[in-house]
Amino acid sequence: MTGDSDPESEVFEITDFTTASEWERFVSRVEEVLNDWKLIGSSAGKLSPKKGEYTSGIWGEKSQEIHFADFKFSVTHHFLKQESDKDDDKEEPEEDAYPLAMQDLLCMNNDFPPRAHCLVRWYGIREFLVISPGANCEAVISESKCNLLLSSISISLANSGW
Repeated sequence: MTGDSDPESEVFEITDFTTASEWERFVSRVEEVLNDWKLIGSSAGKLSPKKGEYTSGIWGEKSQEIHFADFKFSVTHHFLKQESDKDDDKEEPEEDAYPLAMQDLLCMNNDFPPRAHCLVRWYGIREFLVISPGANCEAVISESKCNLLLSSISISLANSGW
């Protein structure tokens, strides 16, 4: 026996076969980003925005680069930073309550703020994700690539409960 069979010198490697293709790795990576940012599950416990809060409030932004085949994408989470009242008793969310984005669309307190992200001005939402081509990358123009990207994002959002 030689000294090369030392257990400390052996490399232990785990190969994950659950994400075999580029597409599956991309879906998994988007889910991982959503989980890292704690965007999974329901956000029904958030307070309703006050009038003018979209203009005067503080907006936060998180961004992360992800890859799909030869393409780089930037996933950006835009959100309104709100103070939550910890002292108040939180009511249990109703089972048939509208999702937060739908509540924001129906709320007329902050319609058409003069200074905000274009999606906030157009739709009046306080939290959203933007997936765009990365820096120095070409736009996704072909219909098949757009459909693949859209279905990948839909699967990721459905798997993470968004």
